[in-house]
Amino acid sequence: MFNLIKHTNSRAFWLLFLIAAISFVFTLNLFHIGEEGVYTISSFEMWYNKHYLYSSLYGCNYGRPPLFNWLIISLAKVVGWSHMLLASRLVAAAITIGSGLVLAWLAKNIFHDKGLAAFSALAYLTTDALMYHGWLAYSDPLFAFCILVAVACLWVACEKKHFGLLAIAACALIAAFLTKALTTYVFYAVAFVLLYFFGARKFLLHPVSIILHLAAFSAPFAWALVTNNANGSGLVRDIIYWGLQANSQISITSYLQQLIAFPFEIFLRVLPVSLVALYYFWQNHNIQNLLHKSAIKFLILFVGINFLPYWLSAKHAVRFILPLYPFMVLWCSYIIWHANWRVNARAVKVALIYFIAAIIIKYLSVIFWWPQYQKNYRGDYPEIARDIIAKIGHYPIYANDAGAIEHSVFDNINIMRYPLPPVKNLSLRPAEEKDYFVVTGDKNFNSGKLVHEYSIGKSKLKLYLNQISNLDTPVY
Repeated sequence: MFNLIKHTNSRAFWLLFLIAAISFVFTLNLFHIGEEGVYTISSFEMWYNKHYLYSSLYGCNYGRPPLFNWLIISLAKVVGWSHMLLASRLVAAAITIGSGLVLAWLAKNIFHDKGLAAFSALAYLTTDALMYHGWLAYSDPLFAFCILVAVACLWVACEKKHFGLLAIAACALIAAFLTKALTTYVFYAVAFVLLYFFGARKFLLHPVSIILHLAAFSAPFAWALVTNNANGSGLVRDIIYWGLQANSQISITSYLQQLIAFPFEIFLRVLPVSLVALYYFWQNHNIQNLLHKSAIKFLILFVGINFLPYWLSAKHAVRFILPLYPFMVLWCSYIIWHANWRVNARAVKVALIYFIAAIIIKYLSVIFWWPQYQKNYRGDYPEIARDIIAKIGHYPIYANDAGAIEHSVFDNINIMRYPLPPVKNLSLRPAEEKDYFVVTGDKNFNSGKLVHEYSIGKSKLKLYLNQISNLDTPVY
């Protein structure tokens, strides 16, 4: 029975993987969620202004590298500019599916087991990556994918002494940086140092390896020269705020609560494989891992060391450690797969029941629950955008301290008003401009005349359309 599950059921695992992947189709046309409008707006502005090296948000420097924007723009040219959100989610969903495939490739090359490889891919695609963070139009799925490719290729390259894979790792490392943040080099450096001490010293210090890594680690400096350091301040500011400044702005009680809650939150995000793995690890302490002892140590240390800074930071979001999800899943999958041989078949069957349940819940959610929840509770952003456009006509419109709700509305306004210019920040308004409108979520914004107050679904949030004009009557 053990061999049957281990060797022939990989087809069943891949079939379930495919079924899970298809569920992303039903997420593509949902309304904006959270701050998805950030990248759709910045991508539209990049294309509209033809400034492909610089990402901007409401005309101001966004401070992020533009790889995700480039992919969105490339796909939007195919599906149409009126489908920017769809293009963004297509990129995120495809990359998440790709992460599952790369994880399978890594498991196959490290553990030499096709069954475990397929099982790990399926386990990954039933976590939070399937339910939420893997399809949202954020840069995190792409960032996680690039880091996974970089670390996976580095690891396998060290195993096989393959410089071609090392070159791919270097390219993926640069791509990760161009996606989001300098922290990509921290993830990679941890893997590099661990592999160095795990026996790959000679390979990693080979001249070819040194040249490739110097090129990869020089990418931020080269990018700063090409863009005149357009992203540098934003990248450094993020590290200072999230890692240092935020710690001084939180109470001791809140910080201690976070230290306790954060690991539990991550455990929940990696459900259901984390729950099944915990159970069988608890039931069977003598896991048969002697043949892969070095690999398991690497997984534990890589995840633990990289997890620590985010755990100790006072301000963070769980999506920041999305790059660690595949490695957590691989460790959990290994525990289930290599439980004591007498219970292995049962362990895999139990895990499959949970995986199938997760897939069913995903389908029920995106088909029946999410659309109604978004429209009725979160609000109908396209309808609000259409009403604003009808009221302001061809007059300029500005954003004032925009948040997630404003992003969602302004993204629709940009698309619906094209070829008129995208919405800009109020601080960029020309001094000579006298007639214009401002959309804000600040009820204390007291400039001009309040034209309309919008209730955002049933969330009790409000948007305010204000007219600033030298005319005596409204312009609409």
